[in-house]
Amino acid sequence: MRLRYLIFILFISLIYCVAEDVNVDIKADSSVTPLPEPVTEPTPNEMDKSEQPIASPEPVPEPEASPEPVAEPEPTAEPEPEPSSTPEPIAEPKPNGSHESISDMAMEGLESELAEIPKQSETVPEEHMISPQQPLPIPVTDETSIPPMSHMPVNLEDVSSEDYGTYEEQSKPDDVDNDAIQQLVDRFLNKGSLDNDKTEKLNKEVQELIGSSQYWKTDSIKEESSIKDNSAAVDWVQGYNTEAQKILKLVAIAGWDYFTSVSSDTKQKLDEAEDGLRMFMSASSKQARQFDIASITDSITKRQIELISVEGMSALSNEKFMEYNNILSTINKVFTTTDICEVEGQKEPCLLKFSDLRGSIANSRDPEKILNLWKSWRNTVGKDMTKNYRQLVDLTNEGAKLNGFEHAGQMWLSPFDLSTKGRKREIDLMAEIDKVYGQIEPLYKQVHAYVRREIAAIYNGIPSITRDGAIPVHLLKGVNGDDWSQHYEDTKPFNADDDIPEEVLRSMRKQNFTAKAMFTKAYRFMKFLGFERLPKTFWNKSIFSRIWTNEMICNPATAYDMMDGIDYRVKICAQVGAPDFVEAHQLLAQLYYKYSSRRQPLLLRDAPNPSLMKAIEKVFGIIAGNPDYMKSQKLVGENAMRDEAIMVNRLYKEALSELVKLPFDIVVDKWRFGVFDNQYDETKWNAVWWKLREKYQGVSLPLEAGEAAEYDAVTSPGVARQHSPAMKHFVSYVIQFQILDALCMGDSTPLSEGCIPKMEQVKKLIAAMEKGSEFDWLDALEVITGSRKLDATPMLLYYEPLHNWLLTANKKDNAYIGWDGTGKAFAKDELPILSNAESGSDAIPAEENIAYPGDECSNGQECLLESICNGTICVCNEGLFTLHIGNTYNCVQGNPADAGFGDGSNLIIGLYPNENQTTQQTGIQTTTSVPKHNNASSSTNISNLMTIVLFFIMFYTF
Repeated sequence: MRLRYLIFILFISLIYCVAEDVNVDIKADSSVTPLPEPVTEPTPNEMDKSEQPIASPEPVPEPEASPEPVAEPEPTAEPEPEPSSTPEPIAEPKPNGSHESISDMAMEGLESELAEIPKQSETVPEEHMISPQQPLPIPVTDETSIPPMSHMPVNLEDVSSEDYGTYEEQSKPDDVDNDAIQQLVDRFLNKGSLDNDKTEKLNKEVQELIGSSQYWKTDSIKEESSIKDNSAAVDWVQGYNTEAQKILKLVAIAGWDYFTSVSSDTKQKLDEAEDGLRMFMSASSKQARQFDIASITDSITKRQIELISVEGMSALSNEKFMEYNNILSTINKVFTTTDICEVEGQKEPCLLKFSDLRGSIANSRDPEKILNLWKSWRNTVGKDMTKNYRQLVDLTNEGAKLNGFEHAGQMWLSPFDLSTKGRKREIDLMAEIDKVYGQIEPLYKQVHAYVRREIAAIYNGIPSITRDGAIPVHLLKGVNGDDWSQHYEDTKPFNADDDIPEEVLRSMRKQNFTAKAMFTKAYRFMKFLGFERLPKTFWNKSIFSRIWTNEMICNPATAYDMMDGIDYRVKICAQVGAPDFVEAHQLLAQLYYKYSSRRQPLLLRDAPNPSLMKAIEKVFGIIAGNPDYMKSQKLVGENAMRDEAIMVNRLYKEALSELVKLPFDIVVDKWRFGVFDNQYDETKWNAVWWKLREKYQGVSLPLEAGEAAEYDAVTSPGVARQHSPAMKHFVSYVIQFQILDALCMGDSTPLSEGCIPKMEQVKKLIAAMEKGSEFDWLDALEVITGSRKLDATPMLLYYEPLHNWLLTANKKDNAYIGWDGTGKAFAKDELPILSNAESGSDAIPAEENIAYPGDECSNGQECLLESICNGTICVCNEGLFTLHIGNTYNCVQGNPADAGFGDGSNLIIGLYPNENQTTQQTGIQTTTSVPKHNNASSSTNISNLMTIVLFFIMFYTF
């Protein structure tokens, strides 16, 4: 009876432990954020009551008198009057004077225009140096402490409440759609298949629209620039806007339907809508070129004619346009379906895909394995990819010439340098890019020097990494060498982690947040800053969280203008937590650019350049992470802060993923523009590519690259798969800090922490948004920041805490800055001790770097399961006994001999047929040294667990 009882108790305990383990894994998964219990969306009044008012000098709308939220009236589609005047350009600010340096990071009272609050202490902490590996104390915040409203820097109570709609997030599957099932059954019975008949057009609205007006036809087009009548141009553009809105609305609806409910039907409808749009654009573009741009006196009409005249790749004939798309599709298929061998010369099957390379490289510290993966991808697809890319270049150049450009590089640069067929470029963008690179190069070289020394230690000082040369590109653990973030955990400056995201998550759970609640918080903040109310469609038609009964395409999260003047919405599969709280602010910024410019003609709604839009989104993402702002939203306690160690780590992590991309952007576009312009033939592609990579990035070919080196450019997704200018990212990343600096002008908070924007600066941003594409991106940048030039000074200010730390650390370690040395090897005493080895980092070790009791550990493997390396193998820690069963070793607290296991050399437990059964002598080893074997498999771990359970049953029973 006693034995049964003990077995029962241990069985229940085992189930509980497994359940706890599964629960922890689920919580750790960022893609699943379970709440304690199903909750309902807080009503507007409930949210308002949680925010106590403080005085605010800014005039804001009076709170609603009624306890019930009042629904705002539906906006009408009638155009509203345009702004009466263009904002005057402001004087260019002095970026260096806007913020304090790292030594003056004391938080002072915020400006009175935000809220009248008591000033905090103005005592500036003494300046102190931080040693590279010295862990600093992490401030502990009280998650239950809500700061009193007298210290709140933002007062959202005075923001008027609204009817936020009746959107409910799914907590269970939808009811079965019997009609849809019946349609599938009928289709199968009638056709013998569930596939659509591709010859049957599904998007009937698009088919009816095609050819319905003169704007779809080209049979009576006059010669280019032959119409010089301004009034005729004005009338034509007005008619164009009416017709264009019809097809654009159908494309928007088809796109929304497809991305929120993927099926063969919705995909076909979207394809048909896009085909219809291409037909319209092709015909209307040819018609627009009839007008003489120089004769048009109305500036708004002239701007629209210029935009319509650029046809893009649609200028190709139908056959060549189809060929162009087929090549793009083929290249994409190569990246998604190609089988890659892990080892050179491996027999099939080769099971890796391109998407697996990042993870496989990240989880290995074996330079040979990483090199094999790097070479295998390039050797497998290089020859075919070179042929495909050559064809892609030729067709892209042909399309550019049909649009009036000499080659595709000029066409790609035209949205940035503002050149058109009849207008010369305003700026030499690539020359400006080189100037900006000159500004950021000192910071980049400091990052490069620090990382080079750290990864030399990771790879045990292999000779290919020298102390003064370029870094072999494959050892940066990225597919292209443009993302070094896989080295973050091993190389981060401090053993300190930011606790604010976890505190935000705890607070949201306590307040029963939903995905939509994050948007209501962000929306009220945007209104506090001076942005308009959004139409009711935003709340009723947006998708804030995943609809589990639909096949959705969640990424990227997107803001939609449904092209009818009243319907604006977002699509995001948000999860409660700090990352998607930031995403909510970014999406609202994107949506507000579309909504604020709604009074403009159809073509001029939205940002004049996608890089400007992306920069503004990122700015509001940084602002959303500002600790003072999160205190105002009741998401963190009053003591929440980031000390210098956490700030340096956070900036270092961002630098490894974003800053190091900037030189790669330059390399990619300089190389492609040279290819487009036929500056070098195909035989020199590789030489030029690696020359540029070493000059700007400080990376080099692997010594044993072999033939794979010839295909690095064309097999890079940044070159072939992303067939668009890399300058989009470069320009966006630079100007986001210029915009952030302008919005935070005069704020004492370090720029890397964001700020609560100044109202007068936000007004300039809104004024630029209202203009839409009426003026170009340089005009918009001037309105917002006071300058028309790209300038990396604010970016350097943002990275100043990291830059200062790197200067100190690299000087202390006598690190060589740059990669123009003689190739001198690292001395052993120059290599650092990795931070995760000192601190017991939580990073999961690679498989070849861990060992279990009884495994070999002579090559530096980490011993697990309460064992330690004795220089050769993993043995049990002092005070523990070794339980040897079969080919497994386990470390246990009690002496197994006391349980009656005997004193033999080994214990074998198994099931044997009766005819072969033999008497097995049992025994136990209690030594501190065990033979070498391999028991690192998951099945062995389960066996170990069951063995321990069995041992304790027998131990306590007998």
